[in-house]
Amino acid sequence: MAKKAQSEPKQMRMEGTYDPVPQAVEDKAQEYSKALRARQRMQEKENTLRAECVELMHEHKVERVELDDERMLVLEPTGEKLRIKKRSELTAAADE
Repeated sequence: MAKKAQSEPKQMRMEGTYDPVPQAVEDKAQEYSKALRARQRMQEKENTLRAECVELMHEHKVERVELDDERMLVLEPTGEKLRIKKRSELTAAADE
């Protein structure tokens, strides 16, 4: 059985040292990072508004809110989830 040729050990990368990145990649990575942070802030706001809406709907004993001609905000039977449903879905379910 033939022996494999010994290769020289690879130099380990030190933390904080990286190959230079092209400027276009750096710019796009920064843009992505900003968009991600903005989405996370919006998600936090959405979660707060959802919780406040659920609380108010419980307080006033409201199960549905008309949003526009096509959609309604519906408090699920569990009482903790909000769903946006088409009016046609609600009338079809009521007819069954």
